[in-house]
Amino acid sequence: MIRGGGIVPDFAELLKTYREAAGFSQRSLARSASINPAIISRIESGDRGPSGSAQVVAIARALKLDQEKTDSLLARAGFWPEVYQAVGPQDPTLLTVARLLADRRLGKRERERFRRVVALLAEQWAAALARPEGTP
Repeated sequence: MIRGGGIVPDFAELLKTYREAAGFSQRSLARSASINPAIISRIESGDRGPSGSAQVVAIARALKLDQEKTDSLLARAGFWPEVYQAVGPQDPTLLTVARLLADRRLGKRERERFRRVVALLAEQWAAALARPEGTP
């Protein structure tokens, strides 16, 4: 996390963009997120990063960011998206999928094919969850 390049400036720039879009001053964001205003200032200047993923989530909640923007902010700060944190690093299915995608024996084409199959299955389940209960 070196100023002038890397994670902190990317996070700082995105945070400032989201803060300004939401119409918050640094002080009002700090108050809403229950964070010291000096910390928000130092984070936005790139002098320091957030103290942890919980601090990033507190900022995102204060800014009323949607899940996609919250995950983007987390990623820029070097943290996993909330959904990965919720599932947990020991989830056997997540580990199986990650291990397969990381296996160097799997070619680029096969990896993309696997991703498409997983995406199709996920879309199918998401569509089923979106339907009102009792609807086929």
